Amino acid sequence: MSVRNVLVLGDSPHAAGLLEQLDQDPGSQRQPDASGLPDVAILAGSGEADLAVAMSLLESDRPLIVVAGPHLAAAAVHRLALVASDARSTIRCWLPAVRELTPLEKTLSPAPSLRVDRADNRPVEDLLFDDLARLGRLAGRFDQVNATLGPSGTVKLESDLGSDATWTLRPTNGPAEVTLLVGDKPLDLQQSTGDDPETEWLEMANGASHLELEELIDVVETFAAIQESARRQRAIDLHHEPTSERTVFKSQMAAVGCLLLLLTLLGLVILLVLGAALDPTSTRAGRAARVGFLLENDDFLNNTATLSEAGTDHLERIAGRIEHVRVPIVVSATGNSDLDNGRRAVVEDELDRRSIGVREGQVITDKPPAKWAQTLLKFARIAWIAPLVVFLVLQGLILATRRASGRRVSQSDRMVR
Repeated sequence: MSVRNVLVLGDSPHAAGLLEQLDQDPGSQRQPDASGLPDVAILAGSGEADLAVAMSLLESDRPLIVVAGPHLAAAAVHRLALVASDARSTIRCWLPAVRELTPLEKTLSPAPSLRVDRADNRPVEDLLFDDLARLGRLAGRFDQVNATLGPSGTVKLESDLGSDATWTLRPTNGPAEVTLLVGDKPLDLQQSTGDDPETEWLEMANGASHLELEELIDVVETFAAIQESARRQRAIDLHHEPTSERTVFKSQMAAVGCLLLLLTLLGLVILLVLGAALDPTSTRAGRAARVGFLLENDDFLNNTATLSEAGTDHLERIAGRIEHVRVPIVVSATGNSDLDNGRRAVVEDELDRRSIGVREGQVITDKPPAKWAQTLLKFARIAWIAPLVVFLVLQGLILATRRASGRRVSQSDRMVR
């Protein structure tokens, strides 16, 4: 008889019963590591390394049993679902609490309200996850949750189409108790353990599953929403979308878009602060540079007071506008007072030669704005808006590509017809 090699990834307490049955099965043995392909893999953890191995095995068409429990994150289950969909593999789910339960819509109509009352001192997460899976199996998906959690807790689950449910927990000094009411009728939870629980491992290894993958996704998403509701102390709406590359892409693009909007607003604040601190128009030289009335070192021959050819052209342009601009002509200061005075005198003489009267104080010397400050402001003006522009352009390309793809599909459909 061949022995079934089983690779166990993780050590969730929810897997204790499954692993006990595995160890008691003479036809199965644990595989010590992932060096070889196992016959079956059990994902009983939520670590990134365990998740990576599980996805790799799914791609290799190895059966994967996922132990359902509060350790599972919704993002991890979605990633597994995407890989399983691409590899056309099946994921089996281990959660004995729902084994024998049947949906209410098949037995009762209209669907009554559900209520779970627990008196227990165990951690709320472990109790809530199993009961949430039971309620989901009986009533289907829920569309809104409102929760208060602690040593005692209350969770209200509302559905747009099916049954509403309420879950309560209170501490106790006596034995643990649980009651599940379907309307006014109690439901025996012991039936969910089945007639022979010791055969569950063999059934699971041969292809059985306590939960469909879509059910597991609903449970982990609802459980995460309950935790968020308890943290934020408000109702949380659930929007159920099928797991696909498209929905993941939409979620990622929405997150990126929100992040870019936030960064754009932050960048605008930084730009305003930099603009106020490094405003070039706060000095006379800065104001003159803004209107083209600043004569810099390049407008003079090196270390002389003689205007260069470019400086002569620049002064000619200034002379043509001097009557219309109420800003003094500024000669860039060099730190050499004699050179600065000489350059200012040359400018005044050139203007006088052009029959332009220069009043006192209209030609001055001043330190020019720092080049690095101007460069930094130019970079900041581009940097704060560029990421958002790129994002919007990419969104436009995606939309154009989608429309072109839709037209090609419709044309091919018409050709087939």
